[in-house]
Amino acid sequence: MNKKILNNDIKSFIDEFYKIQNSFVIFKKKERNKIWKELKNNSISKELLEKINKLCPAFACEINKQKEKNKHIQSAVFSECVYSQTLANILKLSCFVDCHKSKESFSYILNNIDIENFIPRYVYHNLEKSLFLIQGGGPNSTDAILFNKSKSSYLLIEFKEPYSKISEIDLPKYEDDGLLNFDDSFLTKNHNFKKMLEEKQGLNLFEFIGKNINDFSEESVSFAVLNNYNNSSKTADIICTEDLNGFLTLFPTNDINEWANLEGELRPAGRNKHKIWTYKAFINFLKNLDAEIKDNNVRILKTKLSKRKERGGTSVSAYKINSLFFIRVSSCFIHDDYVSFSIDKVKQLNPTISVKMNFKSLSYEYTKDFYQKLKK
Repeated sequence: MNKKILNNDIKSFIDEFYKIQNSFVIFKKKERNKIWKELKNNSISKELLEKINKLCPAFACEINKQKEKNKHIQSAVFSECVYSQTLANILKLSCFVDCHKSKESFSYILNNIDIENFIPRYVYHNLEKSLFLIQGGGPNSTDAILFNKSKSSYLLIEFKEPYSKISEIDLPKYEDDGLLNFDDSFLTKNHNFKKMLEEKQGLNLFEFIGKNINDFSEESVSFAVLNNYNNSSKTADIICTEDLNGFLTLFPTNDINEWANLEGELRPAGRNKHKIWTYKAFINFLKNLDAEIKDNNVRILKTKLSKRKERGGTSVSAYKINSLFFIRVSSCFIHDDYVSFSIDKVKQLNPTISVKMNFKSLSYEYTKDFYQKLKK
């Protein structure tokens, strides 16, 4: 079986999808946000959990797994489960399998699919076992695979919330001057972001503390998105999202410019943290906050720092010196109005680059009409 899917396969699936009666996603975005907040606050009712288990068992499984690990579930995972289940309902895939518990490996399907880093989480299939929707997991692979056994063909599906991002990558560490610098090997490795990166070569990130950078050219942003889905581990044939009314809506990834507002984003402070690598610059930031520094230890007024809450939670987990540097509360000593800590315990956030996609004006009916006319 060839990895590359012919355009005819994509067109055929889009055509079949829009012949079927449209369907609301099981839980619309506002409903998901409400449930997510209740989960964070541990205030979700037993009745709602039972409803989730009945309507979207994959999400119920994710809730149970996160409880066992004592972690908060990410809202994007909720959406992936909801979109998968809604698509499965539309395609009449009535059988559900939790791959974490099932002895069935589905290797007879996965061995025929050349896709990197794909780990199956949940499988939806029909009674005849001729059509399978395999929901994956992890940031470095496609979200789902739709496998047609009778045709020995498959499509790769990416689930996207109405407002989301394509793959976000860490940028190289800068020096004490704060200037971004990308060598040829980094540009080659991250080819889809090449044009966006070249536009920001030599940018001083210290001039953008507390702000994100969005002034990229339309050409460089479009290049990043199309190459992300055609030439990376996140390869996808179909984008699956919900329209402005909550209807599940699909379109080919190559048509993403037609349906999404795209905006490039460079974040001086991304998600991943490291030990301080710009020590001199950090000391200067501390001095500007009137901090006392002695033998690698810092004493500073608590009011000079801002608070950082745990991801997906409400508790304060760290103090921020600025948006680039933070110290965990567990590594601090509190003395009345002052906070003391060792510089060795401070973390610095790595800059990242990505593209934001906004589908909030997407219309199922307009999208359906577009592809039906295109067929003619």
